[in-house]
Amino acid sequence: MNAVSVQFSLEELWYMRSRVRHVVPNEEQWRSWPPASLELNEEICNAILVMEESIEQAKGIGGEPIREYSLSLSKGDCLLLDFVIDQDATTATGSRIGKSILLKVMKARRELAGGPVATVQEPAISDIDEKIAEWKESIRRKPRRKQ
Repeated sequence: MNAVSVQFSLEELWYMRSRVRHVVPNEEQWRSWPPASLELNEEICNAILVMEESIEQAKGIGGEPIREYSLSLSKGDCLLLDFVIDQDATTATGSRIGKSILLKVMKARRELAGGPVATVQEPAISDIDEKIAEWKESIRRKPRRKQ
C-alpha cells in the first residue's frame, strides 16, 4: 500500500496549510523525507478551496457544505505531518486541533505499515470545548482558600 485516504475538517486543513510548506531551505541535506512537500501543500490548498467554495454555494443555494475532505497520504506525507504538527496546537477559537490531526496521521501510518486499524472515537471539537467550558466554570465556582 502506497497511500491511505484520511479525512480532515476545514479547520484542520487550514492549520496543516500553515505548517506544510512547499519548500524548505537546504532541502538537499534531508535524507529521505524533507519537512516540506509541494504535492501535499497543493493537495491541502485544493481541499481548502473545494470546502470554502462549498460553503459559499450552500449560502447561496442552500444545502450542506462539505464538512470533511479526504487527502491521500503517503508514508512521507505522514512523517512530514508528524514533524510539523504540534500536538498542543489550537485554533484561533481555542479548540485543540493538533492532537486530532496527529491521531489521524498515526492511524494512517499504522495502516500503511499493514497493522490493524484501530477505530478510535475522536471527540468532536465542540464536545472538547464544552468540557473545557464546564471545567472552567467549576473552577470559578469553587471558593478559594485563604492563606
